[in-house]
Amino acid sequence: MSCQLCGEEHFDSTCSGPRVVDRAWKLIRDSGWSWGSYAKDEKNCGVPYDGPEAVKFCALGAIYRVYGERACEMRDRLEVALIASGRFLGSVPNWNDSCKSVDEVVEVL
Repeated sequence: MSCQLCGEEHFDSTCSGPRVVDRAWKLIRDSGWSWGSYAKDEKNCGVPYDGPEAVKFCALGAIYRVYGERACEMRDRLEVALIASGRFLGSVPNWNDSCKSVDEVVEVL
């Protein structure tokens, strides 16, 4: 069975993944990054992260979109990485919205 974190053949519980939340990073890289809302549509308006109109995502919106039931675990992993890097600002959305570019976001993800 393929790991949901990295796609390799092993159990998810043994995977640290190449990045903290690799699938969320790929979604932001491929679809686009947003701030001030979990997700935005083509007109840059806030929309539900799980809606079909969502085309850009903040870090947490991307985590919720791609990890489903495991989203809370993955959010916690990102918080630990942010704390370790000295970038944690009280919550993932606060950190995401303080970033000046998508590069700052994907550097941590």
